[in-house]
Amino acid sequence: QDLPDSAFVSLETLRRLRIGSSNSLRIIVVSHAWLTPWHPDPHGDNLCLLSIALRMIVDDRHDSADAPDELQTYAVMIDFC
Repeated sequence: QDLPDSAFVSLETLRRLRIGSSNSLRIIVVSHAWLTPWHPDPHGDNLCLLSIALRMIVDDRHDSADAPDELQTYAVMIDFC
């Protein structure tokens, strides 16, 4: 993929995360149909909605009573089918 390095989770980061702990990696997968034959989201409308939904998930998890104040790590994979 033609993405910046910051778009990827390094192996070092993955190794630091503990399975089942509060700072484990949370993976969110979105499957999205192409809206036109030439582009999956030509005006970015669905990307805007997705960013709002992801922000709500992150904020809700961070604000929940049982969530620690430590940094939460999320990975998002978008599959355009």
